[in-house]
Amino acid sequence: MVRYSTALSVLLATAASGRSRSGLSARTQISLPRTPVPNRLSGRIPSRAITTPQTDTTVNPSKSTPYENHLKEASLFDRVLPPRLSPIDRLLTRVQFLAYGSCFLSIGYTWCLAAGALQNIGALPTKRKEKMTIKFLAKLADSLLHVFPFMKLNVYGRQNVPVDPKKRRKISKISDMTTQTRSDSNRPPLRAKQNESPVVWVANHVSELDMLVFLILEGRLSIASQRPIKFLYWKRLESYPILRRFLKTCGMIPVDMEDTPFDLDNQYRLDSVKTSLRAMDEAIKDGFDIAILPEGRRNPNAPTLGKMFPGAYRLAKKHGLPIYLLGTHGVEELCNIANGLHARSKEISVRFWPKEFFKSQDNFTSRFYQLLGPWAASKVVVEGNDPVPKVQNGEEN
Repeated sequence: MVRYSTALSVLLATAASGRSRSGLSARTQISLPRTPVPNRLSGRIPSRAITTPQTDTTVNPSKSTPYENHLKEASLFDRVLPPRLSPIDRLLTRVQFLAYGSCFLSIGYTWCLAAGALQNIGALPTKRKEKMTIKFLAKLADSLLHVFPFMKLNVYGRQNVPVDPKKRRKISKISDMTTQTRSDSNRPPLRAKQNESPVVWVANHVSELDMLVFLILEGRLSIASQRPIKFLYWKRLESYPILRRFLKTCGMIPVDMEDTPFDLDNQYRLDSVKTSLRAMDEAIKDGFDIAILPEGRRNPNAPTLGKMFPGAYRLAKKHGLPIYLLGTHGVEELCNIANGLHARSKEISVRFWPKEFFKSQDNFTSRFYQLLGPWAASKVVVEGNDPVPKVQNGEEN
């Protein structure tokens, strides 16, 4: 059990560990001026300045960055915590987590070994192997959660998630049967049509479980059945044999960087970044979606968002792709940096926003903080520039 627990804490990260980073820093692509950013807790400037991404080289001292604006606005929202668990329920949640992980590791690892063997004898092409493995693991992650419910996952904005044409026709028939007596205007909205081209997925990063949540959503909402998602992950995670098998079989994309403290900027290796960019270009051409966590590492000050990097925007702009923003709430109450799997709560809320084609880097950065910041802290939905204190009525759970 202890051995499974140790392996699980690494594997279920999927792209997140004690120093996991998935954001792609603009500093590796262009030369930018350094701007000191106040520390969120003490208000003092760190001893080493953090590179703040800018769209031009002219810096207006009187203009605050979107990140600085987010830090100022974060105090305006009252923190909304998910329901607390009793000591007995917390113990039960940990047991369910270990049982879930044991099954996921054993079944998933067996699949990866079999897929790798078929590839070695030439019976399974690499591209097909990767897509099949991602789809299988996504369905497995969601199915096991029904058996070992160590988390309660609530999904909002489900109508914004694309659905493949076959499933859309099935949903349409069910909708017609259940709404024959209603006018067309009163019928529930169908989910968006399947994307004709790949997309870039962007989310906040607060816990080792972030990627597991994403994998479960891939299976539950049939995202992986349309176009599997490849994640950008820290290359040092490959030092764990079991995790390396999963990452390599799925064809996830590594990026190498230094293991810097949380108060310092990510330091990427230029040759690794170039390799990662080529791998993402190939994945997009092969029909995969790309997922990037632009904060780059787990945020120790969650739910306040961390400083983000514009790699996701630059990738989307290069290929002319839309970006889906995805916000999570309550993940850190189940598992976080300081306490591990403390299980103060098991309720996690996820919201999808409609896809957007961002006009500029500042536009992307501002929307990231404007939408995901209030949601991560208070489950507040922002419409335009106005915060709505409660989740909109009528959305699917």
